[in-house]
Amino acid sequence: MMTRSEQATWEEAVLWLRKQPGLGHVVRESYLGHDVLAEARRFAASDEFRAVVRLLQMERSTRSRTVLDLGCGNGIASYAFARLGHTVAAMDPDLSSTVGLGAVTSIAFDVGSGTLLVAGGGAEALPFANSAFDAVYARQALHHFRSLPAGLAECARVLKPGGLMLATREHVADNDAQLEAFLGSHPLHSMYGGEHAFRLDEYQDAASAAGLECRHILGPYDSVINYYPKTAAGIRGEAVANLSRKIGAMAARIALSCRPALSAYLRRMSHFDRTPGRLYSFLFVNGGAHP
Repeated sequence: MMTRSEQATWEEAVLWLRKQPGLGHVVRESYLGHDVLAEARRFAASDEFRAVVRLLQMERSTRSRTVLDLGCGNGIASYAFARLGHTVAAMDPDLSSTVGLGAVTSIAFDVGSGTLLVAGGGAEALPFANSAFDAVYARQALHHFRSLPAGLAECARVLKPGGLMLATREHVADNDAQLEAFLGSHPLHSMYGGEHAFRLDEYQDAASAAGLECRHILGPYDSVINYYPKTAAGIRGEAVANLSRKIGAMAARIALSCRPALSAYLRRMSHFDRTPGRLYSFLFVNGGAHP
């Protein structure tokens, strides 16, 4: 195991990952390929991003929004929001041209009528005025915060009252044993040491303390946002296989043939899933005025 002084940066870990012949699918599924613009375009066209747009109530709106993409990485979501005509502040502590703000800057020319700006730094001290944004979006970011309560308090501060915050694909571990199992299974954590997972109630309590009211919690099987890179067809197959062990294959296929029944069963699967590091997403509304 590497010591702290020997640990790689996130950029170095990703560059290593790209060279591994058996892990090309991980690079693609993580949108970490060499061609950042191609990856951003692919994310903008994904089922995941379409689900994000629906949750943030941007699907049928023609009004330009101000959006903070917190922990933006290489900017795939920043690009996607800007391509819809929004003004986006892409923020990340990583400045590199591979997985950080340098990568974001390289694709800013292709956002059409939108605006894409960059800002360096962490969540705990956001360089923005109170109520600066209509929406805050954080993909796989909260579990990297140095302080979850402080970071969410800052998100609430820069979000307009009544504004929405969507935090997606956040790792959950129920206890220390699950956390250890998750970190041990992560393909890059041993290299750069930046992964973490919180208990579900820790996310909820920190958000509540910040004045963010939880509107929706999406479990591991509740949305493509969480179960990606699996497909809807693949998830349905898992549900059928799961239920088949109890009632038989034919009965399971019939029982889950209608969308409401399938959705209800997937919610049940999410409820009972105890996989270390499983993914949850949270939609918050900012319920308080700023001092």
